[in-house]
Amino acid sequence: TEEYDGSSWTAGGNLPSSRSSTAAAGTQTAGMANGGYLGNPPGGYTDQSLEYDGSSWTALPTMATTFASGAGNGVLTSAIVTNGNDQDGVQIYNGSSWTSASNAPFSKTSLTGSGIGATSDDFLVAGGTVPATPAIVATSHVYNGSSWTATNNLVVAREAQFQFGTTSSAIGAGGNKSVGTGDKQSNAMVWDGTTWATSPSLSVARSGGARGGTFSAGLVCGGYPYSPSPHAISTEEFTGETTAVNVKTITTS
Repeated sequence: TEEYDGSSWTAGGNLPSSRSSTAAAGTQTAGMANGGYLGNPPGGYTDQSLEYDGSSWTALPTMATTFASGAGNGVLTSAIVTNGNDQDGVQIYNGSSWTSASNAPFSKTSLTGSGIGATSDDFLVAGGTVPATPAIVATSHVYNGSSWTATNNLVVAREAQFQFGTTSSAIGAGGNKSVGTGDKQSNAMVWDGTTWATSPSLSVARSGGARGGTFSAGLVCGGYPYSPSPHAISTEEFTGETTAVNVKTITTS
């Protein structure tokens, strides 16, 4: 575990065991790591859910099913994960237990790093890969706690994007352009609650890493750029557009 203070990284408490493709939720002092891939058998996919208090990890109630490579977000008392392990299932955490919810109206995976929302009933997921094809898609959906609604698509299809913000104002950056080729991208898109549009690109093309923050102050780190190294260690910050009003006093004589 590594923690970022706005200028540098420091080591935090270790996970109980190594894993990849988890779904994160919460904050640096009240965080979650849900599911993931523990490696080749006997590891495999896991249903473990863990809480981070700012210094150490402890076990939470296990998930309804095993999960990896899907989308997730929320907070410690209201978290959501969806579409892991090539499935269309949805799981909700209420602060004490996990339950299965209505399945998403789509079947796709490769959503690691994706998923936008403050709680389990205010969640946006865009992009991903349809495993049956396989093909990367641009579809985007919002979940309100009981049902899914299709929204306008991403500008271009992507999987494993870095997505951060809220369901009304968000960024989706990087990701893969095509399945299984290591074709990482740097371009980004902005979500205004209704449509996706182009946004300033990342400095390093990458996919599948960690992300956080808001539309006005976002962060991406790690991931898979493949060149010059299989794994990225660089961090990039995003500063959203702001507006200011200049007020002048006009006098007449």
